[in-house]
Amino acid sequence: MVSRKDVYTSLPIAKNIIWVSPNNIASTFECASKHGWSSMCTLLTLAQVICIPIKSVYPPLNGENDLPFKTLNLTAIPRNCLDESVYVTVMWTRASCHNPKQIWTPNHFVPLIAHKAPNMNVSTNISTDFHPNSYDQTNELMSDTEQSNNTEETKEVASTSTSDVDTLNSSFSSEHDTESTIAPSTYQLPNGQNLNATQLLSIMLDQQLVVVDSIPTGFKDNVYCVLDNTSNMSRRQSSKYSSFTDDCGAWDTHSGRTNKTNFIILSGNI
Repeated sequence: MVSRKDVYTSLPIAKNIIWVSPNNIASTFECASKHGWSSMCTLLTLAQVICIPIKSVYPPLNGENDLPFKTLNLTAIPRNCLDESVYVTVMWTRASCHNPKQIWTPNHFVPLIAHKAPNMNVSTNISTDFHPNSYDQTNELMSDTEQSNNTEETKEVASTSTSDVDTLNSSFSSEHDTESTIAPSTYQLPNGQNLNATQLLSIMLDQQLVVVDSIPTGFKDNVYCVLDNTSNMSRRQSSKYSSFTDDCGAWDTHSGRTNKTNFIILSGNI
């Protein structure tokens, strides 16, 4: 990481990375520390060390115009890579820790792998088929990288196209011996896709769904649950921030923020 500092700072996406990830110096100290957090520099370096491309995935939690979404969906390809079709897929997330600037930045990534559980047949689509507005810039980035004099050095982010889809098909067998507890009071997402505004409103008005106080524990795959928001309503009346349960690290409960959107219903449409 130290010797390749100039490589990282000269990448076409370096100006965006600095907003969503620690700089190379901070990343180097974190990498050298016990239990240190990860960053984009860590991921680029790891791809170079293991000599295998690493596909980085960050879902559009705040929409497709969100800078982290535009920046973190890329594939780090090491130099002298022999087979780009074999790669590791990881997803960025964040552990809940205080950030006085209230800027969401990922601090570690988790692998996306196929898993097995008994008595289930589930097709899990972990997709990076997102189309952010920077798609044209992505193509420009690739051509600039190919024409650069430092092609080998900048090839680490040469493949930033978000049109590739990683489909992990999990074939679950009843003969599997591992026990798995399916999380109660959860409901299957339609086609494994995030709910849109209309579906969310329909769910909130559905009296048949079970409302829970916290995220149910157990196996969860392409499901959602309905949480009781009564305590947050009281907190808001007392001028306090809302508090959200989180068992995956996507929401920074201490200081995290997501875009808040108001919807208006006119003639049955939002």
